[in-house]
Amino acid sequence: MSAPVELVRRTVPNLEISLRETGKGRDKRHFGLAIYTPGEIIVNGKRKTIHEYVLDPHEGCLVYVEDSRVTTNTQIAVSAKLIPHGHEASNAALEDAVKQQIHTAEKSYLATDANYRNCFDFAVQLVKCLKAAGYVSGADYAKLEDYWRANHEKVRAKTAAHVKEDIRNRKG
Repeated sequence: MSAPVELVRRTVPNLEISLRETGKGRDKRHFGLAIYTPGEIIVNGKRKTIHEYVLDPHEGCLVYVEDSRVTTNTQIAVSAKLIPHGHEASNAALEDAVKQQIHTAEKSYLATDANYRNCFDFAVQLVKCLKAAGYVSGADYAKLEDYWRANHEKVRAKTAAHVKEDIRNRKG
């Protein structure tokens, strides 16, 4: 007689990271990243942590922050499946690993640098870092990069003057 076998059900992490876009077509257009379970973001929205670069009016630059915001499926521009590259066994572990990859102290000085990177540029850069670390596939990153290539000049043209004016107003 053999010993009883204990079956353990293993769950595979199932998360996406998406480009969250608000204010489309307006001067205050903004981009960030949302991490969530596929299907979790619905028409009525769900409060999610958004990873984004926002204006620090005292320094005149964009800095990384995490902020909780209601997100709806209409705000999701492009999504990428997250890969448990570090053999993360749960959604929480995968999200923590991804957060460690995207935390950065990098800044972009809007007031003085004509080639500054905006929130859209930074969001795409963060996903590129995730691709380099093995957490996003090349094919999924390519979808995001294609969206950026098709829109970044329009976004910059629409938002640059507004952002620089906002810096002047907050400093003054």
